Amino acid sequence: MLGTQARRAVALIRSHMLKPFLTVVLLALASPVAAQTVATITSYEIQAYLTGVDPQAGGQPLQVSAVPLAVVTCDQAITATPPGTIVNPRFVVWHDASSPLDVNGVPTRLCQADRSAFMLALPVGTGYRLTITALAAGGLVSARSNTSGPFAVSQLPPAARTGLGVRP
Repeated sequence: MLGTQARRAVALIRSHMLKPFLTVVLLALASPVAAQTVATITSYEIQAYLTGVDPQAGGQPLQVSAVPLAVVTCDQAITATPPGTIVNPRFVVWHDASSPLDVNGVPTRLCQADRSAFMLALPVGTGYRLTITALAAGGLVSARSNTSGPFAVSQLPPAARTGLGVRP
């Protein structure tokens, strides 16, 4: 059995050893969290790829387009994408990262941008796909998104003539 002086000595040693240990652990836990911030998006860039070009494997886009924030509308309802190849699409859509998440952790709203001029400027063809990146100040660029579903660009027929009649 330890005497009173021995117990006091053990308690004193334990208290002096525990304080530095707790201080080191608390500092190690607090440091990484305080240093991380997410850059503010300043614009987007969409990239169009031909059939067979894999952007995730470093394939080069056929054409790119800047998407200024002024033409982006977020908090849009998610609607079903028609199956198959979309012909002459108008909008580019992606998940709105600021929207609430569903039970699977997926955002429940979309952002969209009218990029019809960009897409219709592509050569007539099928099997195009898009990716998008977010850009921030200082040259920061997000990772490339997943690849969109396929779309095609086709020539539109001339508009129907109106006001048809005959005259004597």
